[in-house]
Amino acid sequence: MRCVYFGSTATEKLGRFFENYRGNRINDLAKRALVYRRMREFLTAFDMSDSYMVNGKKYVDIEDICIVEYVMRNESKEILVTNIFFNEK
Repeated sequence: MRCVYFGSTATEKLGRFFENYRGNRINDLAKRALVYRRMREFLTAFDMSDSYMVNGKKYVDIEDICIVEYVMRNESKEILVTNIFFNEK
């Protein structure tokens, strides 16, 4: 199992993802928390064959949630998420 860390750009995008929730009393904040949890769970154990490279950067698609740009560190025991591209729905 890997440790997951978020870089500054990824942290900003996560912040915006949670700030932009829809609704007032009935909202999608719980759904967004589930998306975050599923994303972290996926990143801790995904198979490296699921990732791909573009211009020297590594990416992985996470279900219908997002595409993550990442860097592996410490002999693949840590993953640093450098950017997140959420799917628009």
